[in-house]
Amino acid sequence: AKALVEDLRLYLSSTGAGSGTSAPAPPTEPASETAMDSLLGHSDRRPITFLNIDLVAAESGNAETRRAALDEMRETCARIVLSHEGLVGEWAENTGSAYFGYPRAREDAACLAVEAALTIAQAFRGSRAGFSARLAVETSLAVADNSGPARVIAGAGSAVARMLCGHADVNEVLIGPETGSLIGGLFAFGREGSVPAVDDGSLRFASVLHRSTARSRFQSIPEAALTPLTGREREMALLSDHWEQARQGSGRVVLISAPPGLGKSRLAHELKRRAAQDASAALIDFFCAPHYSNTAFYPVIDCIERLIFEAETRTLPDEKKLRAIEGMLAGLNLHLGETVPLLAKLLGIAAPDYPPLEVTPERQRALTLDLLADLV
Repeated sequence: AKALVEDLRLYLSSTGAGSGTSAPAPPTEPASETAMDSLLGHSDRRPITFLNIDLVAAESGNAETRRAALDEMRETCARIVLSHEGLVGEWAENTGSAYFGYPRAREDAACLAVEAALTIAQAFRGSRAGFSARLAVETSLAVADNSGPARVIAGAGSAVARMLCGHADVNEVLIGPETGSLIGGLFAFGREGSVPAVDDGSLRFASVLHRSTARSRFQSIPEAALTPLTGREREMALLSDHWEQARQGSGRVVLISAPPGLGKSRLAHELKRRAAQDASAALIDFFCAPHYSNTAFYPVIDCIERLIFEAETRTLPDEKKLRAIEGMLAGLNLHLGETVPLLAKLLGIAAPDYPPLEVTPERQRALTLDLLADLV
């Protein structure tokens, strides 16, 4: 946009004003940020995902105690929103809002908003303060106005999220149709229904239960629904060549780099699809996520959970998880007494039947890395 403004300024400052035969000289001084702001304006229009939160207070306790608990719950919500790359909005008593995909645009903004809502609901289920929450998420085009002292973000998704909150049960997350179209297959859904819309129609909604085992949108889309891969013959030939060299024993690491939306994920998906057709190949996926950057070994933990439990981990009690771990390690002829405590601690699973290893934290880390290498 700045380059376009610069070209326009050069055009308008030329004496010929469009009829000259030579290019005008560039201005000696660049435009100031204030001048650029006046040229470009203060508003920004883009898809934004809105999260609405209604806190339901317990009736017990005096007003001062409830106020302190409410402040604590607000801080909990804000902390979770920020950890999922969201922007915390204003609170009006028990009602709050958050925005995802602004000020930094993200293609996974809807997923981050739903994950944040599920995390808030989970936190309130175990709350001792007696609070619960009703949550709703919807995505729409929105306008962010930065001209005043406070940022104002307005869009139809905000009104839909507020309305759906009124239909949510306690500690339940509802999503509108636009968000549903963006996260389909990546989450498991519960009840579905519809409510009257502003335009005299009906608005469909669904409750979100938990994250599914799919870790990318390509895992959640049927193969027949994918459009043909075009214009990437050279890149696919290069990737296929690297895969063939790996099959012959010369290992490869390939980095695919490009701006958002140009097809990096699709290229990786296509390579994995082709590799999976080889009966001698074993395909193991590791996924990173920005809001897990402070969780040590997150891609490894996520991968092991998918391989061992083959289901959403929150649906399994620790005892069943422990039995699954024992079965896998025993099948690999590994010593359970030495390996189960390491893997259970890494996955955050209680293992009361196994005494903790009497080693230093540094030694435990080294043993865990050795175990992970053995598993591979």
